[in-house]
Amino acid sequence: MLALVTITGFTESLRHPTGTEDLHRHILRPLASPSVQVLTPIPWDHDVAGLAHYLARAHITSAAVVAYSWGAGFAAPRFAKTCRQLGIQIPLMLLCDPVYRPQWLPAWLGPAPLAIRALLPGSATITIPPGVSEVHSVRQTLDLPRAHPLRAASPSTTIHPPITLPFGHTVIDEAPAWKNLVRTQLNLHLATLQAP
Repeated sequence: MLALVTITGFTESLRHPTGTEDLHRHILRPLASPSVQVLTPIPWDHDVAGLAHYLARAHITSAAVVAYSWGAGFAAPRFAKTCRQLGIQIPLMLLCDPVYRPQWLPAWLGPAPLAIRALLPGSATITIPPGVSEVHSVRQTLDLPRAHPLRAASPSTTIHPPITLPFGHTVIDEAPAWKNLVRTQLNLHLATLQAP
């Protein structure tokens, strides 16, 4: 069984509608089936290791990740690392303007001063851990924070060149091109699962 995991960005809250919520509602949720479990979006500072353990107990064997901002640059790599330790494959990671945040910095600290590198373009690299097969991303260059470069920790991970979109960071998750990328890549992946 495949789980679709959505991780929100730093400025997003489940209290207010967001582009990530809209993407989840209109693109991800309709993909639910007996072989695809679509999880409710989680915030970037959620216990993603705990979520991975939950999926393992539920006999989920793979998870595709859709994430934005710190959800993409902080939580998604943490989630993927724990999934690998538990034998859960991450065949597809879709990242929207992934912003670096030190992995050693606890999530409960929020916007700690030590996370200032997130505001400095080119100051950090986001490492995609082993166990992730393919990564697609979009980024923007109009304002701060903005996406940091992605680097694969394993040669078996394919990181496609990011697509630059003409949107600022706070609205890029609403961009039609981002939503189209998510729809296209998830449908292609699901088609490979159904092929004989």
